[in-house]
Amino acid sequence: MSYNGEFNAYDPEDLKTRRTYRILFIMMAALISIIVIRLWYLQIYMGTQLEYYSQNNHLRRIDIIAPRGDIYDRNGVLLASNNVSYSLYITPPQFKDRETKRLSDITGMSVTDISSRLSTWDGFSYTPILVDPYLSWEQVSEVLANKPFLPGISVQWQTRRYYVNGKDMSHVLGYVREISGGELASIDGKRPGRYVSGDFIGKYGIERAYEDELRGRDGAIVKLVDASGREIRTYTSINPVQGESISLTIDAGLQSYTASLMKDYVGCAIAMDPSTGAVLAMVSVPSFDINDFSSYLTPDQWMKVASNPDHPMENKCIQGTFAPGSTYKPVLAIAGLNEHVITPEKTIHDPGFFVLGNRIYHDWKKGGHGTVDMHKAIVQSCDTYFYRLGTLLGVDTIAKYANLLGFGKLTGIDLPSEKPGLVPTSAWKEQTFHEQWYPGDTPSISIGQGYDLVTPLQLLVAYSAIANGGSIMRPHVVLYPTATTGDYTVSRLGISKKILDVVRAGLLGVVNEPGGTAPGARIKGILVAGKTGTAQVIRESKFKDTPESMIPVKYRDNAWFVAFAPYSAPRIAVVVLVEHGGHGGFASSPIARNMIDYYLRGVRPQ
Repeated sequence: MSYNGEFNAYDPEDLKTRRTYRILFIMMAALISIIVIRLWYLQIYMGTQLEYYSQNNHLRRIDIIAPRGDIYDRNGVLLASNNVSYSLYITPPQFKDRETKRLSDITGMSVTDISSRLSTWDGFSYTPILVDPYLSWEQVSEVLANKPFLPGISVQWQTRRYYVNGKDMSHVLGYVREISGGELASIDGKRPGRYVSGDFIGKYGIERAYEDELRGRDGAIVKLVDASGREIRTYTSINPVQGESISLTIDAGLQSYTASLMKDYVGCAIAMDPSTGAVLAMVSVPSFDINDFSSYLTPDQWMKVASNPDHPMENKCIQGTFAPGSTYKPVLAIAGLNEHVITPEKTIHDPGFFVLGNRIYHDWKKGGHGTVDMHKAIVQSCDTYFYRLGTLLGVDTIAKYANLLGFGKLTGIDLPSEKPGLVPTSAWKEQTFHEQWYPGDTPSISIGQGYDLVTPLQLLVAYSAIANGGSIMRPHVVLYPTATTGDYTVSRLGISKKILDVVRAGLLGVVNEPGGTAPGARIKGILVAGKTGTAQVIRESKFKDTPESMIPVKYRDNAWFVAFAPYSAPRIAVVVLVEHGGHGGFASSPIARNMIDYYLRGVRPQ
């Protein structure tokens, strides 16, 4: 059949030709559609992101980490500064995965750790990724020697934190470490400045509390690179700006001396100016070396700290909560006098025990103290006197005055993770244990046992208020730049001078009168006032009548001593806690005495 220019619907060959054209048309339409859709995806949908990647691929930014601000003590002694260190970076598009094992052998990092670091790569960027921030000089040398076999590897120098006395100052200064993913997520948009993976951030102490001031503004060098990632020239640079320097209220000499006095104990010691709240020394033992934490910390080093049953990572001064023992008795004295429940002259007879209902509460002194007024009760720490006084006051009145003196709430110190302690009330017991407060619960809390829990710093703030005439001060460790010449007074007790003088006179007698519980705190030429405290850590009956030397250390009483001096115009207040140290007058008071003597006279007692 001849073709005349028209399709014959009934001709098989015409039908076949038409079908072929239709298939070709559909294929061409599909191809054009795919091209159009791809162009739309690349130029419109992904345009902005691809432009960003394109910029990154020919402009490489290398951050220059700003040095952190220096930290000084109150006299200008350098406590924390910066040293040069080296960090290892990898540019993923240039790095060959097969060289991961070689790099692992050089740095000591596991293959898994290296791969984990590189897993953050977005698949496009030529921006170097921090892999190891803790290279030693020997590792730097080996990396550079192997650089021809390790494409994409670079070493950059940075500043790293260095602490002049890293162990004595650990709980005050804190340390810096690499920021975690969780911190990055929580900080995003909440703190000034730019944080990225690999940055260092304050993790503890002053370094954490004053992160915004200490952290400077990072700089950067932007370099032009070719398609292979080779650097052609420097495009631009921004100089880093060092963080703000900070001066502390801490006296470095007193801090170091206090640490030496406490080195063989578990516990803490704090010194403060009672009139301003300026913390002069703060030592918690056992301690740890913050220089280790600010560099590469080996698993063995971490386990040594983490597994220590005495919790070296805890700042016992503000995070440890303990029964205050007899150091709590001035709270009862102030409450009793102000509520007119008792007078200073009122006497009782102490036979060595107090009976309430069918229960007997023993005094620490067998046979008792005889006839006792308030002054003698404070000087000789008569339990029976305060058992009776506490019963007359009741738990909620005791709590009222404990709260007034700063117990049961944060002091407001400019260090992180402070704990509030516990002041029990009848409502608290009902809510916590679903039980009413029984009269038999009160004698124990009247001598700082039972449910009472305080931090050493709270105790120091309360005694500072007694020493300074009735002002609760906010303790602080930073002198400059955030501190001002303003008033750090939180509140006034509203207790008369007459009442405070009665309590102060009793505290003076504790150290200086016959029968006082702290003769070891006496200093020739300086009048020291203070109070001992011996706080049980287990029920008394477990080792009743057992000589202290025969009691396992972990079951021995905690030993407290709180003091201030000079008596007429106090310039320093001190609290010392020796955990499981036995009687406060023997264990803690000599340490406090030496701290006071050193601070007021400027020499270490021989």
